[in-house]
Amino acid sequence: AAVQQKKPYVFFCYTPHHMFALHELTILEEPAYDAAKWNVIQPTDDPAWLEKSDAGVAWDLAYLHIHYQKALEETNPDVASLLANVKLDTDT
Repeated sequence: AAVQQKKPYVFFCYTPHHMFALHELTILEEPAYDAAKWNVIQPTDDPAWLEKSDAGVAWDLAYLHIHYQKALEETNPDVASLLANVKLDTDT
């Protein structure tokens, strides 16, 4: 609704993401992660999760892992080797 009405809105989006090429987006500054201020309840844990959650700070560091089926090492060792050597970090 906000888009059609040309009103500002806030949403979560990771980077890099194609949305940044399609639209003129502004990344908002937010307070650094603080575990004492990060209280996010999962929907599977409480039906009132949204009302009880509070995340007024940035996300904690993310850890990215590549997983693949062990059988890939036999069926396609080149691809398995490629995946085993992929290194991702949250800074670049």
